[in-house]
Formats: sequence, C-alpha cells, structure tokens
Amino acid sequence: MITIYYNENLIFAGVTYLNDDYNGGELYFRKLNITLKPPAGSLVLFSTTGEFIHGIKQVFEGPTRYAIPCFLWKENDNHDQY
Repeated sequence: MITIYYNENLIFAGVTYLNDDYNGGELYFRKLNITLKPPAGSLVLFSTTGEFIHGIKQVFEGPTRYAIPCFLWKENDNHDQY
C-alpha cells in the first residue's frame, strides 16, 4: 500500500541513517529512478515536491533498519487556524 501525505507548509524531509548492517531497506525515488542505501551516520535531505515521492524497500535480511525521519516546514501565517 502506498500512502501519500501532503502539507503545503512542509518544504523538506530527511532521514538520518543510524545503521547499515542489513540487506534491503534502500531509499528510492520512483520518478527520478534513483535507489540508494546511505551509510550509517548519513543524513539525506530532499524537497517535498512531487518529483521526490519516495519509499523504502523491505529489509529482507539482517537486523532492524534504524532511522530518524525529520521534516522542515515554513510557519503558517494563519495562527488562528490552530
């Protein structure tokens, strides 16, 4: 199942990789035809535009894949909304 989340205030997303001792678990960007498995300690930042729709392939061998997602957004000018 693919879940697509969109928030107009979200401008960048990122993933910090805490380990790399597993098989599978690659980050992929389907529209760009890019697949990568960054080494432990890496931070990958990317735009939240539709060009960078991404996913993570299944880990099929080894320990659990550990990563920290992060998001950067611009502040909403309409403070009364929340």
